[in-house]
Amino acid sequence: MRRAVLVALSAVAFVPAAHADGVERAPLRGSAVYETPAYPVELGPPGPAYVPPPPQPYGSPFAKDPTTLPFTFEVGGRYWVSSGRLAKSLFDVPQFGDALVSRLTYSGLTGQSFELFGRVDHPLGVFIKGYAGLGNLNRGSLTDEDFPPFIDPYSATISNQHTGNLDYATVDLGYTFWQVKQGSIGAFVGYNFFSEQVNGFGCSQIAGNPFVCVPTIAPDVLGITEKARFNSLRLGVAGELRLFDCLRINAEAAWVPATNVTASDAHWLRIGMQPGDFSGAIPENGHGDGIQAEAVLAYQATKNLSFGLGYRYWHLDTKGLAEFNGVVNGALAQGLSFTTQRQGAFLQAAYRM
Repeated sequence: MRRAVLVALSAVAFVPAAHADGVERAPLRGSAVYETPAYPVELGPPGPAYVPPPPQPYGSPFAKDPTTLPFTFEVGGRYWVSSGRLAKSLFDVPQFGDALVSRLTYSGLTGQSFELFGRVDHPLGVFIKGYAGLGNLNRGSLTDEDFPPFIDPYSATISNQHTGNLDYATVDLGYTFWQVKQGSIGAFVGYNFFSEQVNGFGCSQIAGNPFVCVPTIAPDVLGITEKARFNSLRLGVAGELRLFDCLRINAEAAWVPATNVTASDAHWLRIGMQPGDFSGAIPENGHGDGIQAEAVLAYQATKNLSFGLGYRYWHLDTKGLAEFNGVVNGALAQGLSFTTQRQGAFLQAAYRM
């Protein structure tokens, strides 16, 4: 009996073991069999550790955004309040000498103008910039002098100047050859156009000559209109200095190695058919040089928007001819020199991206 029970128990134990041998056994996660691979694994040398870039100061206008365009653009507007002087001297016919015949000086030419400006910078350092403006010359005076022996005695008259105008445009192409975080310096070559028209109303003698503007001409009578257009070549340097995170100074200085003027002088009260009268405006021309400069202090209100206060100065000199031979029968061209000067402060607002 006992022998039979042992045989039965052995059979029961054999059946489950045989059944289990046909079933896949999954090792438990975390066991040594599961975690350790059955083949050798070679690990390469460790790579460089990741170092995150330093954070930019919050609101810094000079923080670099990797999603921005490769070019840097700036556009804006300006309001320029300026004063100036336009003077010309007429000399004797070159064949006979260079004695001073007469001089007309338009002084105190106060004006205001509005302009648009812009600049584009490429990462390689190339930039293009420029501006264009229109304005008026609403105040000033004209002093007209005539000298012996061409007139005797010496004559000087004064007239009021108003309802004049000015317009101008500049474009420069340059290269930034030095640049650091605090600023940059570049050189450029460019072109400037400047036109001004001035008028002389009324006329009164202030030197005692009894023949010129005697009696006095009424102040509402237009006597003289001068139109002058200057075309200039510019060679200069431009720079930017960044102060803190919100202020910057932009400045430029340009030498004008070549400028030419095309002008006309209309003596309205002397246009007529009598001997010595003018048939129209006197054509004038000249060539010369000059300088142009400006500086701006700008406050960066936001990352893109800035406001600034600036100052600009222009001075151009030319020498040429007054073509009397074209408007007065029998007359010859006479030597002529032109000087124009303009300076003043401006306010600007700009958007940079």
